[in-house]
Amino acid sequence: MEYSDLRQVAVEARRSVESQPVGTHADEIETSVMLYISPEVVRMEQAVPELAADRPGGLTRDPSGNGVYSASGAWGDPTLATAEKGRIVIEAMVREIVARINSLG
Repeated sequence: MEYSDLRQVAVEARRSVESQPVGTHADEIETSVMLYISPEVVRMEQAVPELAADRPGGLTRDPSGNGVYSASGAWGDPTLATAEKGRIVIEAMVREIVARINSLG
């Protein structure tokens, strides 16, 4: 079965626009993507950097819990997000996914 792991799609495009030191959730890249595809749902006035050290386990809002603690629920720096960065990432994702589909047949 063939599938696209979205964490592995458009990696070079993400690296070309990303400036945050760490991040994976509601971060610079995810927020940029949302600013491009659905800006009306993004509340940039609530964006804050959450740059805690990476630790084993998932993202947690419990300061004594296992994993990466984030008071806001983000991990990364959403304040760096722009719709233009989102456009670059989304267009690269679409190109790569279409190329993968075309290679199947």
